[in-house]
Amino acid sequence: MPNQKEESFEKILDNAKFGSFDVFLLTISGLVLTHIYLESSSVIFVLPVSQCEMNWTIEQRGVLTAISFIGMVVSGHFWAFIADTTGRKKTLLPSLLVGFVFSFLSSFATSFWVLAFMRFLNGVW
Repeated sequence: MPNQKEESFEKILDNAKFGSFDVFLLTISGLVLTHIYLESSSVIFVLPVSQCEMNWTIEQRGVLTAISFIGMVVSGHFWAFIADTTGRKKTLLPSLLVGFVFSFLSSFATSFWVLAFMRFLNGVW
């Protein structure tokens, strides 16, 4: 005899009608989350080059690793407030676009301070 909890759980799943919109939403959310993880950790590909060719110190490489996370911490409450008051979609789409622009511009940085500033702005957006 099946358990009462299993029957109610199956009934709930049947009534939920998991469909194509849910798959679409899960896919978009996964892509956005992947973008965020890759953006915040992409500077690790620059660190070996910075040690060999740019002679940056260990402190400078540490700042480059942490600066985008510092930008996220600084602006987290602000973006949460904006998303709660204006809507997530209205906040997410422009912030992804501006974040892409700062990431693109940071790829052209030729000095430590310009790269650090662009990565900070990328973390803020």
